[in-house]
Amino acid sequence: WNSNSCSTMKYPRTEK
Repeated sequence: WNSNSCSTMKYPRTEK
């Protein structure tokens, strides 16, 4: 996953 995608998703970019 991309950092931006994760950030927008329910999962934070720090998670996965």
